Amino acid sequence: MRTKRYPSLLVALVAGLTAPDMALAQGDCLTTAQYPSAVIIPAGDGTPTTISTCNFLTEYSNVGGILPGGNYQFAVAASAYITVREGTFNGPVVAQGNSPVVVEDASGANLFPHWTVDASCATATSCVTTTVQMLLNCVPPGAAYTFSEDCEAGTFTVHLNITSVGDGGTVDVAWTVGGETEELTGQGVGQVDLGPFPLGTAPEVVLHHGTDPMCDLQLGTLSYQSDCPIPVVCGAPALQQSYCYVNSDNTSWTYQADGAGSLRLTFLAGSIESASFDHLTIYDGPDATGDQLFDHTQTSQFQLAGLEVFSATGSFFMVMTSDGSVSCSSGSQTPWEWEVVCLDCEIPTATVSLDEDCET
Repeated sequence: MRTKRYPSLLVALVAGLTAPDMALAQGDCLTTAQYPSAVIIPAGDGTPTTISTCNFLTEYSNVGGILPGGNYQFAVAASAYITVREGTFNGPVVAQGNSPVVVEDASGANLFPHWTVDASCATATSCVTTTVQMLLNCVPPGAAYTFSEDCEAGTFTVHLNITSVGDGGTVDVAWTVGGETEELTGQGVGQVDLGPFPLGTAPEVVLHHGTDPMCDLQLGTLSYQSDCPIPVVCGAPALQQSYCYVNSDNTSWTYQADGAGSLRLTFLAGSIESASFDHLTIYDGPDATGDQLFDHTQTSQFQLAGLEVFSATGSFFMVMTSDGSVSCSSGSQTPWEWEVVCLDCEIPTATVSLDEDCET
């Protein structure tokens, strides 16, 4: 059973209402406890997306990735009243009523469904399943993808298998890397190879429906975890990296200096759960046999921003593992952002010894 602590403000508001006040309340419900903590993104293919399998009818949720002009249906797998606000949790009401409720012609701002028992804004603390669904008037395309890599060239290729063009006749395949977008137009069912891309980059791919942009298939950022060392060119701009770790994760990265210089790895953002459950270790060298430069041992959530290590060998090996909950993908941790740069110089090295004088 899920237990939660609610803001004292909500308790005070409820305690301050008299029976006549409660009876007069009709709709426009406003709750102040968010669950889940993550922003939920509805599936782009029109299938229902679970917001939570255990919302209480005294909470609200945050739904993002809303397409301007789109229609979105919110539902509770029980008798419930839904008040949908826009922009912020206490923003203007754009739809309300008994489940299910549809928001028509959305502006594109985040939507905040508030879950209550009825229009009097009565509450209950038993688990209910909540969902959101983008309602489509077209059939979106379908696709799957695989990767291949060339360690010697330091690149990888995305093999995109277009399994359906939906009801649009053809699709246009677009991908963006480093702010630059390329596109293949008029594609049918079959395989399309995208790339090659430098190891360590992550193309963002979308299949544009032939006639209706509401049915575009957003594949998102395709992060490829390579078994090859990622080359870091000495003297070049830092390699920007990001990752949102999942439940039961086991991922590693290897970086290798390309040229003469010193490697530096710096975390810019992100968090990791207590080392009792999730772990991160960085080694000096191409594998886990090198000296440990960092080892997450803190028994509480650890903020990674500001963590910086240098390599004396020209290589980094970074590995992380997680248990089955409280990950970034579940909304409990923030995404990791870090950069790796090869400085066009060599950091000095030194050893230290102590010589004591007991008499003085």
